[in-house]
Amino acid sequence: MMLLIRPVLAEAKEPELKRVDMTCYTHTGNPCSNGKMPREGICAYQEQYLGWLAIVYTDNNGKPGEIIGYYEIFDTGYGIETYVVNPDTGKNYGSLEIGTSIDIFQNSLEECYEFIEEHGDTAFIQIVYAEG
Repeated sequence: MMLLIRPVLAEAKEPELKRVDMTCYTHTGNPCSNGKMPREGICAYQEQYLGWLAIVYTDNNGKPGEIIGYYEIFDTGYGIETYVVNPDTGKNYGSLEIGTSIDIFQNSLEECYEFIEEHGDTAFIQIVYAEG
């Protein structure tokens, strides 16, 4: 008897685009959540995505626009206070914790202001697993 085994492949899907609030942060003297010092090209987002890549697009009137950049998710944090309550603590979750905002690292406070002025305070993101 001969068995024919054919692998079943999961249907590939494009990573979803998600609209988020966008903020910036700069040097604090502290390392990122992954232990490395912050640098241009990194961002903070949900902890479960540490080491992943965020592709950030402009928000073109509620639709994804042009690519702003590619940012390694090296950091986490609290973000902006939300109305979502953590049942364990009774305190509100932050927007970074629940994935409704992204925080892009810049080298100076001036660059933070310029970045938001140029790109706006909302964006679309795709979170993808990428190594290298």
